[in-house]
Amino acid sequence: MARVFVSGSSAGLGLLAGKELLAKGHGVIFHARNAVRAEDLKHEAANASSIVVGDISTISGAVDVADQVNALGPIDAVIHNAGVGYGGSLRSTSDGIPDIFAVNVLAAPRRPAKKISPAICERCRAIDAAPPSL
Repeated sequence: MARVFVSGSSAGLGLLAGKELLAKGHGVIFHARNAVRAEDLKHEAANASSIVVGDISTISGAVDVADQVNALGPIDAVIHNAGVGYGGSLRSTSDGIPDIFAVNVLAAPRRPAKKISPAICERCRAIDAAPPSL
């Protein structure tokens, strides 16, 4: 079975995708934005292979998440699901970029994928599940 990393998988579609993959026997590395979401995720997806934690709205946060995934060894697929919501007020990240742009455009899938890519086997496939924000 495949090992899959699902970004933004502590709730919503990412959580559902990860749980479906687990039910089919795949190894799933879940991603939570912070420790509180990771703790909730431990109860929602008790069979998770691993949970990586980090806020990918910043360059350093995205690199940290990628480093955590790389430390777990090769993976077969990445589902880029992380995204921030619509309708809220724009917030700037510590990098000075609007959060909706940083997460939905820059971080998913470009920044983490480039950093994770060396750890992914050559047959790996990436799926960008987050809807376009622009």
